[in-house]
Amino acid sequence: MAQNGLNVGLHRPNFVSPLSKFVLQSELLRGYKIPKFTKFAGITNESTIEHITRYFTEAGDLANDENLRLKYFTNSLTKNAFTWFTTLTPHSIQNWTQLERLFHKQFYMGQSKISLKELASVETKEKKKLLISNKMIATKNST
Repeated sequence: MAQNGLNVGLHRPNFVSPLSKFVLQSELLRGYKIPKFTKFAGITNESTIEHITRYFTEAGDLANDENLRLKYFTNSLTKNAFTWFTTLTPHSIQNWTQLERLFHKQFYMGQSKISLKELASVETKEKKKLLISNKMIATKNST
């Protein structure tokens, strides 16, 4: 369609990841499954520090490889946080420190208050995990 002598067509933007091309080329080892991550939405009562810590925990061995850690971080984002990520400058993220700094700059809201009940719940879950882990080691050592 021409308007004022210009060719005005339907322009569809293409998404270009803010991650460097090198990071995007990183691949998981064969047979490795992508963990299911707790989602961060970017709402006011969420802690960025807690999210990063949880991401590392849930990522397991994947977190040991900086490129994979970067590549799969978006799997832990949803809603406002995911939208924020998609608006970062294409191929501008080169390393984890840079991404984490931008993430905190955008979403950090100061220290969050955690109730004693929530703290006890987290502690109980961690104790259960440790108990199960110890039982597995003991069973393995006894065979």
